[in-house]
Amino acid sequence: MNRRFAPAVALAGLCTAFLVFPQHGSAAASAPADRIGSLPLERPDDPPGKAATATSPAATSSVFTFGRFTHVQVNVNGAGANIIGDAANEPSITVDPTNHNRMAIGWRQFDTVTSNFRQAGFGWTTNGGLTWTTGKIEPGVFRSDPVLDTDASGKFFYNSLTSSSTITTQVFPSTTHGASWGASAFAYGGDKQWMTVDRTGGIGNGRMYQAWSTAANSYAPNTFNRSIDAGASFQAPSFDAAELVWGTLAVAS
Repeated sequence: MNRRFAPAVALAGLCTAFLVFPQHGSAAASAPADRIGSLPLERPDDPPGKAATATSPAATSSVFTFGRFTHVQVNVNGAGANIIGDAANEPSITVDPTNHNRMAIGWRQFDTVTSNFRQAGFGWTTNGGLTWTTGKIEPGVFRSDPVLDTDASGKFFYNSLTSSSTITTQVFPSTTHGASWGASAFAYGGDKQWMTVDRTGGIGNGRMYQAWSTAANSYAPNTFNRSIDAGASFQAPSFDAAELVWGTLAVAS
């Protein structure tokens, strides 16, 4: 799903996925190189701030119903309360294809709005989104651009960008449907990455594909790679998809 969903909100009910592809010759695809190169880089700029701790009941401000749909706040504390003064954006959601009540959402977690330092926030549910439990992957580590997907068996994956001397991505697996995350696989990658998992049941079932932007690309001109061992490792970038600039991925049968 496109991570420009709704910040820190999940729909409990009917979920429909829309795949968006940049049109050939579109503004994104034809953006001049100097404009692409001037994009803000995903690098730490603020130190971590003091985490917000004040709370308010999530039910008073973040749960509301219209028709047969109910919006439920995801980024809450352990008691299900809204944290006043934190922030979350760029969420990405995935749903277990074997049990639609199990979902996970990842987002850029800002512990306080006084600092731009961001981490890999996540939330998981086993009751179709009615309640959520949250956490952070590698708390205290700068992370951005979360992308989540699931393989055909219901194993979840969290693709996360990080930055030190270079901007790269790591993919974390979860065999607990988002409740916990295992050790990451280095995935090369770059800014504005996207990822998809083959769930077709065909010859490529379980393979993972990743593409990223030409901006902040440590592997130029290549902007695409894959995993052929179910996310255990990723092949070196070997394809130049620079024309796309910003894109999402889909796998056909």
